[in-house]
Amino acid sequence: KFTETGRILVSLETEMPNEISLSVADTGIGMAEAEIASAFEPFAQLDDSMARRFDGGGMGLSLARGFAMAMGGRLDIQSVRGEGTTARTVLALPCAKPCCHTTTQFDLKGLCVLVADDNVANRKILQLMLHKLGAQITMCEDGDVALDTWHPDRFDLLLLDINMPRLAGTDVIRKIRHVEAVDGHGRVPAIAVTANAAADQVLQYRDAGFDHCVGKPFTLNSLTRALHEVMRQDVHAISEAH
Repeated sequence: KFTETGRILVSLETEMPNEISLSVADTGIGMAEAEIASAFEPFAQLDDSMARRFDGGGMGLSLARGFAMAMGGRLDIQSVRGEGTTARTVLALPCAKPCCHTTTQFDLKGLCVLVADDNVANRKILQLMLHKLGAQITMCEDGDVALDTWHPDRFDLLLLDINMPRLAGTDVIRKIRHVEAVDGHGRVPAIAVTANAAADQVLQYRDAGFDHCVGKPFTLNSLTRALHEVMRQDVHAISEAH
């Protein structure tokens, strides 16, 4: 839609024995160097006139990069204003030898997972990852909704963003831990998902009641590693209960 005249070239190549590269190059309006980084922000449009002219919501590049990262890959943009844009994603190919797998995916089949994040792109990415692992997913757009949705013994796992409007993830987990302790319910495993993942911050999340932390931007591998650590003691018993 950004190339009224000229051409669009789609290329699929094998970069290395274990990677493929998909690129889309156009000769359209292009972007200045300073505009490329902001183009990945959710709902970003370079200006209002562009939104009216091209009828876009500003979610395409944000979601595309998120899906690429969810599959363990990356998405990069090269562009020159007035000359065109090339979007290139590199993805890992499945490895033929089992010994080459760096992370074994965690099986969440039959488990109920509550996800809370105020960023729509992050919710979509987490939904994609958890669906791939077999989970039954309930999505919430902020902390208040997450707390209203949660009930004792209803969910097997919580994935909560920290910085959410009205009620932060730390406040949500504190309230949940209080109810569990007062009413004698079992402790639901909880993972903080946040861009603020420095060592001292992670300690604060654990003090609030989280069992683990996954830093943003996250990948399927980093999420799976956290699931292994948090649920390896509990998942067998939970699966039997289901």
